[in-house]
Amino acid sequence: PAAEEVAAAKEALLGFEAGRVVPEAARLIGETPPAGRAALIGVLAAKGARDKIDLVFAQAQSPEPAVRAAAIAGLAALAEEKDLARLLELLYAASDSEETANLQKAVAAAAGRNPDPERRADGLIGFMAGAPAEKKATLLRVLPRVPGVKALQAAVDATHDKDAQVQGAAVYALSQW
Repeated sequence: PAAEEVAAAKEALLGFEAGRVVPEAARLIGETPPAGRAALIGVLAAKGARDKIDLVFAQAQSPEPAVRAAAIAGLAALAEEKDLARLLELLYAASDSEETANLQKAVAAAAGRNPDPERRADGLIGFMAGAPAEKKATLLRVLPRVPGVKALQAAVDATHDKDAQVQGAAVYALSQW
């Protein structure tokens, strides 16, 4: 289908109530070509279909770049703090800079859904503890998007890490505050 047709179909689906369109969108994802799959993922995200997050996570590992991109955007809209471990697995495995940046947004959005502003960085800080230098550096790049005193302090503390990669990421993080 042409891109215009897919966009029109998505727009039409967004006009329906979530209770009607979400189950059908979820059912059709597995049997739809990539462009349609990406649109259906967008519908799930726009309708706040949190109960379909496992399906969106599965699509985030698709070999199709458009599907993967739509799923990552969907995860940014749907994921919560309890999904951080799964998001971080995707982030650590990301192979290109655009996908990495979009996954960083999804991780920050999930952490940001903690209702207590001062606890929003707790999950990320917890994952940093004991993590290898490369993963610590990746997490530090997300911290400026999760404001709060604890996030800032974690970045400051990381400037004293014994690993130069972590120190560099910490300085970068601090420069983004």
